[in-house]
This record gives sequence, C-alpha cells and structure tokens, in this order.
Amino acid sequence: MGRKHTAVVSASCPWVLIAAFVVGCSAETLHASAATDSADVVVGRASGSDTERASGAFSSADDDSGAIDPSLRGALGIDGAKGFLRKLYLTESNRLDLYCGCAFSDQPGLGLRINLAACGYVPVKSQTRAERIEWEHAVPAATFGRTFVQWREGDPRCVDSQGVAYRGRECARKASPEFARMEADMHNLFPVVGEVNGLRDDMPMGASDARFGSPARSAPDSGALRASYTFGACESSIVDSTFRPRASVRGDIARAYKYMDATYPNRGIIQESQRAMFDAWDAADPPDAWERSRNEQIGAKQGNTNSFIDR
Repeated sequence: MGRKHTAVVSASCPWVLIAAFVVGCSAETLHASAATDSADVVVGRASGSDTERASGAFSSADDDSGAIDPSLRGALGIDGAKGFLRKLYLTESNRLDLYCGCAFSDQPGLGLRINLAACGYVPVKSQTRAERIEWEHAVPAATFGRTFVQWREGDPRCVDSQGVAYRGRECARKASPEFARMEADMHNLFPVVGEVNGLRDDMPMGASDARFGSPARSAPDSGALRASYTFGACESSIVDSTFRPRASVRGDIARAYKYMDATYPNRGIIQESQRAMFDAWDAADPPDAWERSRNEQIGAKQGNTNSFIDR
C-alpha cells in the first residue's frame, strides 16, 4: 500500500478553540470513562496524577509555544477517539481485547463488558474493573506526557474554579494541542481488560528473551513495587514491573510504538535499548487482515494511517 494520509486542518484555527474541543465531552463516551485509561488508578503509586496540584510559580518555558505542525491540530479529542473506536469494534467481528483475547459486547446501561469465565480470565484485585473494557494507550500517556512542561510544571491557563493551579494530564490536555493530539491518536488506543489496564499503569513493555535485556523505567518511581501478576488463562502477564504482552499481538504493539516514535519525535517513545526488541516483534508478528482494516478505518477518520502497517 505505502499510502500515508495527512490531516487537513486550517493553520489559522486558534488553538484555544481546539483545546476547548479537546476537553469537551463526547456523547459517545464509554460508561465510567472517568476511570478509563487512567495511569494512576491502581497499584497505589502516584506516577504523575492527571490533576497534580502545583503550589509554586509556573515556569515561563513552553514546550510547544504555538509552533505546532498543522497536522497535529484538529484531533477528535480523547472522548471522541474512544467513541469512534467503540463504534468501529462493535461493527466488526473482531470484538476481542488486545492483551487477553477476551470477547466483549455492549451491555445496555453498562457499556462494553467481558464474560471473564468464557476467556478464563482470573481477576487479581478487582472483579468489577476486570469485567469492563477500557481504552489503553499502548504507549502510556505518562511516558510522553512527562516530556511536556505543562504536565511537569503546569501552565498559567491551568487554574481550577477555586483558583488552585494544577498540572499533569489535564493541564497538558488543556494547554498543549500537541499533547491533546497524541493522547487522542487512535493508532495508539486499544480495548483491553480494565484491570489489566490499571495494573499495567505506565510499566514498560518487555519479554523473557534475554537478548533484549531489561527495559529502563519510564520514571524514577516506576517499578518501585516490583509487581508481578498473572491473569488466569490470559497469556499476557506482569513480571518484575515489566508488562509482557502475549506473543500473538506483540507485532501490533511494536507497530504502535514505532508509529508514535516516528510521528512524535523527541517525546521519549522508544528507548534505544528497546528498539531491537520492537523491531523483532514487528518482524515476527506481521499485520493481519484485522489490523490492516482497523488501520484504514482509523486513517479515514483521523487523517493518517500507520505506515508501519501500510508497508
């Protein structure tokens, strides 16, 4: 195929309008979306809260002080992206979560739900969260979020109704069009068992293959708990605070990482120590018909395809 779309958005569109659109709630938001895809919900570690409070003065530095590539503007916003993906999966036959291969369905009044017994999944901490689908960033939002000054330090625009300054994900989403675009990039979003999403948090990807070594942690506190979990018949696991995805989807994950790394350079997506691992995963598990179909449908909506799937 080799085709790569580019987003067509007016460069004169004020960023304020885009930011307002990004934080707006979509009518297609999943039930209980407030808990969905949070990097700080489970495992009890505070790895860059979505709304961290800042008590000191803000830095005048701005990672993307208005000089944003027009192709990074005009994203659906995170709620719109999840709403579109929800429709995409429900209209296709591949209604399986990425990490465990559990089938899910739309339950009126409840959202997307999983029959855990049918796929042999055994909850570790939360039966309730395990039974629902959440939209996972394969490349954790915290991984690239920490490269934005708005996430780390806040921004003059990030003050709540009580006059309290905040930072973290919510500030980056409000003040940085590039972060909002990255967070809502559908090539990096996948349906997963909610509990696995929460337990993985921002852990790095890894495998048992000694050729690739151990991944460096994405932040000083990452991996502090050295957690290890298995999930019954689910073939993905967490070993020593490293997430080990099942072999049949490692290529999908590698191509998401490689796409994000190429599309958003200098955002810490792939550590050099991990590049060989992702290349090996990409080669060993090439795109199948479903991955290609998903890529084309996302491309038609978002305005660009993942060229690592196109080739």
